[in-house]
Amino acid sequence: MSVCGTGIVTDQPDSPHRFLAVTKAHLVFDFAEHDPAVPPGVITTLQSVLATANARFRITVEPGTHHGYNFPSRPIYNAVAAENTWHRTFEALKGLLAFSSV
Repeated sequence: MSVCGTGIVTDQPDSPHRFLAVTKAHLVFDFAEHDPAVPPGVITTLQSVLATANARFRITVEPGTHHGYNFPSRPIYNAVAAENTWHRTFEALKGLLAFSSV
């Protein structure tokens, strides 16, 4: 799970996106619509890499939001978008718990 994640796609050989093709994890990415910390092309690169790998993933861009929209103490807090992100987070965790052997 990544909310407003940065540095996921870089031009470096050890960029995290280069290892996503071999993951067996269910990946959930939530991004702000307006985020100077996420360069153009990051989301399309993630979509492309994950689709090619047949990975289980969800990428969501919350409309009208800015980086850090999910923190209530920040002036850019967006309660609706934050709630949407929490909902997706809990749904992803429910899926993980369903496969737990504990």
